[in-house]
Amino acid sequence: MLEALNGAGLQTQGDLYLASNACEEGLGDLRGMKAFVADVKGRVAAVIAVEGMKVNRIIHVAVGSRRYKATYTTKGGHSWGHFPSPSAIHILGRAIAGISRLEVPEEPKTTYNVGVIHGGTTVNTIAAEADMLVDIRSIDPGCLADLEKRVLAIVEREAHESGGHVKLELVGDRPAGSIPADHPVVQTCIAVHKALGLQAFTEPGSTDHNAALAAGVPGICLSITEGMNEHRLDECIETGPIPTGVKSILLVAAALTRK
Repeated sequence: MLEALNGAGLQTQGDLYLASNACEEGLGDLRGMKAFVADVKGRVAAVIAVEGMKVNRIIHVAVGSRRYKATYTTKGGHSWGHFPSPSAIHILGRAIAGISRLEVPEEPKTTYNVGVIHGGTTVNTIAAEADMLVDIRSIDPGCLADLEKRVLAIVEREAHESGGHVKLELVGDRPAGSIPADHPVVQTCIAVHKALGLQAFTEPGSTDHNAALAAGVPGICLSITEGMNEHRLDECIETGPIPTGVKSILLVAAALTRK
């Protein structure tokens, strides 16, 4: 993008900031982008986040998420001599089973996931500690808050009923948000996609643009290529569409700095 801007001698009417940031995924909780947005908030009119997948996609609706680490503790002990003393792993298992039975709306899409679990020391020891990481998501803040309440109620109830203790730690907070489809930023993206022969479509997503929307700055997310199977070992992207994807982001950025 920079080489193309310099090579074309393009002088933007407004300032264009380009940032490479860390900590977008997982427990990073958008720390890099949150810091960047806090720094430039009063100086920018829009933010473009860059993804890898789905070059035709325009994301202007941010999926909100709340992430918790729940740590169960008990006295533990010997699996024979202290049986049936409460096991932190057993409590954890019952909590996961309870969460897995929760019903959530398909529209607005709302999801939950227990992504990581730890616990125990040996096969013949009643676990004194076990923990899990829980991911709760929705495009609707009300649905997100309702699901969060129900998940935490299960987590705390299982500790109380099983004679253990639980510590809850909020480890991720990505507020939901959006700009309308007829917003000038979205319409600029659609116009650029059309000019490049891309069949644009919109869908919600959880990306760096969440941080912009949470700060009151219009934010969208564009992709540079095509890919599949994200967050799997067979994840892949195609190299062919990358020049077109980069061109689309360059043209959108150039157009927005002229507004």
